[in-house]
Amino acid sequence: MGTQATRFQMAPIPGTSGADLSDKEGYGYKIDTDGTIILATAAAVDGVIHKGGVASGDQVSLLPAGCGFMAYVICGGNINEGDELTTDAAGKFIATTTSTDQIVGQAHSDGSTTSDCQAILTGAERRYQ
Repeated sequence: MGTQATRFQMAPIPGTSGADLSDKEGYGYKIDTDGTIILATAAAVDGVIHKGGVASGDQVSLLPAGCGFMAYVICGGNINEGDELTTDAAGKFIATTTSTDQIVGQAHSDGSTTSDCQAILTGAERRYQ
């Protein structure tokens, strides 16, 4: 994980972890059916994990999609500046061109599986068009 993944440009919001997310800063999260925060799955993402909890029930810090701010995110593949982003099955951010994918943001810099990239968190309700 790149050290830049923990640099964010807004105050994060709190949440309650539904699993061990301690090493998942910069990954995507989603809100589980019980209201806890879990790792995002393929194309189902609500925002970016700022600081994860060690165990289920721990407090976590989050940057929600749609906040309009920039965050460093962990890449699950090659990303080019301007790509629309969703998450893969591991909660890492990937570029998408699929109409059913949930878009969490847009890449503001290039990234790859060995790096992170900057993303503007534009909104989880958008779909790729």
